[in-house]
Amino acid sequence: MLSFTRLLKINFFLLILFLASCFSENRKAESDGEIIPDFDSSIVSTKISESVGFDIEYSNNYKSLSVFNPWQKSKGVVYRYLLVNRGAPMPETDGYDEVIRIPVKNVVCLSTTHIGFISAIDKTESIKGISGSGFVYSSDLKDARDVGYEDDLDYELILSLQPDVVFAYNISGDAVKYINKLKDLGIKVVVVGEYLEDSPLAKAEWIKFFSAFFNLEKEACDYFNLVTEEYYSLKKLTDSVAEKPDVLVGMPWKDAWHLPGGNSYQAMLIADAGGNYLWKENSGRESFILDLESIYKKAGKASVWINPGQSASKEDMIETDERLNLFESFKKGQIFNNNKRITKGGGMDYWESGTVNPHLVLKDLIHIFHPSLLPEHNLFYYQRIR
Repeated sequence: MLSFTRLLKINFFLLILFLASCFSENRKAESDGEIIPDFDSSIVSTKISESVGFDIEYSNNYKSLSVFNPWQKSKGVVYRYLLVNRGAPMPETDGYDEVIRIPVKNVVCLSTTHIGFISAIDKTESIKGISGSGFVYSSDLKDARDVGYEDDLDYELILSLQPDVVFAYNISGDAVKYINKLKDLGIKVVVVGEYLEDSPLAKAEWIKFFSAFFNLEKEACDYFNLVTEEYYSLKKLTDSVAEKPDVLVGMPWKDAWHLPGGNSYQAMLIADAGGNYLWKENSGRESFILDLESIYKKAGKASVWINPGQSASKEDMIETDERLNLFESFKKGQIFNNNKRITKGGGMDYWESGTVNPHLVLKDLIHIFHPSLLPEHNLFYYQRIR
């Protein structure tokens, strides 16, 4: 005789299968809708100028998206996605990881940066599910359901939301497990790797990637062109600065201090803002670890300190390690954190819209490093830590 616990497990599994079958039927019904005209010819000329992590190819009524090496230290990994206009004839689908009817209407975002990209093309209402609602800044997502995290995703809830696509990310390759589980349930999953780009504009250009799912490439290109123009205009202000302040980044955690690599996007932001990142000679893109003593030896007299973790005050920093008050930038109050726009639950807009607005981040940093260059600017993402 079956135990009560085993009966519960069987019933739950059957429920998941039932929801998955309903989800598949709905997807089939939508594919028979009105045929959307061929893509605008201006879209076909869309170029990827900064990013190396994705590419888009066009043909009548469908697009082919490729994502390259979407997690740390991955090599030779390529995901391919076929996007087909609703109602249009289905082309050859061999060799694609997912085939998705577009424009999508309902999506789930497993990273806050995904929210920033979709909001920038004015499609926030399409986001029906998010991962970690407490860390989301946007007030426009109050009705979006929290679907949980990676190994603790609520698969039943995700199925009930009937997403056209789930935008996922993969840090070290481990996420393949939950991605495959979602796919087994008939859910379309797209892996996004914008965080691996090594320049601020390359990250921001992923707005074109997201826009492809909504047939809004023209709007995305217009947005990106304005951001790029503003970014380079700001960078030009610092090209001839005579003195560049030494910059310290981060905070220790249990005596381990994570620093951005010398070829990382954060190091590039500092350089473009006219700062001297003290570990710029490091050749890596990824972060590396030093102990506090090594940090103090090199950056004890740094002029500016940015991004000190979750700190909202000097007291917070001292609670982490009282030795931090020995740093010159601490004594002079030259500490700035990117947590000015934050919710009570800890949702930081820097990690949501900051990726798609690198010109605003750069503007903040220029004002911090060289106040005289932008005297009228009010810090947007950053604030002074007192």
